[in-house]
Amino acid sequence: LISSPWMNTDTLGIVDGDHYSKEKIATLQEKSVKVLPFNEIEMFLLCDEVLSYTMKSIYPMDFKEKIDRFKEEFFKTVGKQKSKIALYNATLTVNDFVAKEKIQEFDSVSAIEENLQRISTYNVQEVYEKKMSQIATIVNEKKYSELLIICNLKTEITRGVANRYLDSNYETKAVQQIQTNEELKKA
Repeated sequence: LISSPWMNTDTLGIVDGDHYSKEKIATLQEKSVKVLPFNEIEMFLLCDEVLSYTMKSIYPMDFKEKIDRFKEEFFKTVGKQKSKIALYNATLTVNDFVAKEKIQEFDSVSAIEENLQRISTYNVQEVYEKKMSQIATIVNEKKYSELLIICNLKTEITRGVANRYLDSNYETKAVQQIQTNEELKKA
């Protein structure tokens, strides 16, 4: 919680996970900004607790089978889209790097050029390949909670795959469960 004397209020922030590094998360937390344990807030609607409560309320007899089928399709979708996810992550990482690596020496044009050259040697290919490898491991080892952390395909999953394999308009039904189910709220 941060007090703001000029606004006479306390503030607290909440942001999507957005592939933040541990260092970036720590920096944000020091500023009273809570980083969600999901890449996108929409992925929260697909965590095991919300999935289970929502699907039990709709399909009390076969909710487990529906959830298993959904997860299988979710992994397939991410596997097919891993390059898109890795590129998005690489872009965020590069943007963060460039924002931190400002040109420090500006006493001459050549000093500015040297600083710019140092910044431009950042290995984007390495960042991309590392993320591709991470995604492949998550998909191959079926690490569902980690899938929610890395996946930025929010609409494609919450409104596409979820609607096809869980139930039509799943997102709305999950939000309603969160709003009305006291046990789920506690969980």
